[in-house]
Amino acid sequence: MLSVYFTFSEYKTPYIGSPRRYEHNFELIYFLQGRGECVIGDYVGDFKEHDLFLIGPNLNPYWHNDNFYEKYGISAHYLLLQYDKQILDIAMQTPDTQQPLIHLLQSSYAGIYFEKNTSTLVSKYMKSGINSKGLPSIIWFYSILNALANASGTILASTNYEAKNSSNELKRIDKVYDYMLKNYTRDIPLHEVSSLIGLSNSAFCQYFKRQTGKTFFDALLGIRMGKVNNLLTQSDMPIADIAYICGFNNLSNFNRQYKTYKGMTPIAYRKLYHEVMIKSRY
Repeated sequence: MLSVYFTFSEYKTPYIGSPRRYEHNFELIYFLQGRGECVIGDYVGDFKEHDLFLIGPNLNPYWHNDNFYEKYGISAHYLLLQYDKQILDIAMQTPDTQQPLIHLLQSSYAGIYFEKNTSTLVSKYMKSGINSKGLPSIIWFYSILNALANASGTILASTNYEAKNSSNELKRIDKVYDYMLKNYTRDIPLHEVSSLIGLSNSAFCQYFKRQTGKTFFDALLGIRMGKVNNLLTQSDMPIADIAYICGFNNLSNFNRQYKTYKGMTPIAYRKLYHEVMIKSRY
């Protein structure tokens, strides 16, 4: 059996800004309650109750509650399992017997989202280990890894993404992302975000691109498109209304940007999503 250090915690907080960790750990996070937006490497999307994510070292995930949770004071509730990255080095010593685990750990360097079947199974393991100690906790830990290693998931960030931020820089980038997530429904002038961290517009643009690998406006577009996709698939709201509440003031411009971003029109994406969901039920 592989020997590795791990910690397991249950959190109930009024607000989840981000369970940041600056050390080089893997982390498995399961949300019992809470929903909002997340930034994982260069991936921008949503999270909700019963979602399960495996995040590799150096991705530095950022989580942000929906305004509904902040407004009504509903607590965020999640389980967090963290384990040292040396587990991959140990597993590599016996590649013939540890290949599924090696593949899981290597894939998690880009972040993995697991579908409902895996989430349901692994969450049961996680809940059962809250008070586990000693040898039973070790068996519990490897039962979780085994379940994940034999499941399929969706890779989130670009496989060549590499975070280069120090903890201080991450706090500054967090501040910018937090502002974007709270204000993406309207135009955000460059001077607003640059003043947040005390930089001129030009210095901010260079700084943001250096720290994140994308421009500020590309990052903002990613947040808006993530919200658009959520509303396209989870609501019957007219596309014009979706465009407007997600920060797009011109419908034709929105349709053009969406097609460039997603490779299809919003109508086609909504139709494709529902077709796939119907097929998955049979």
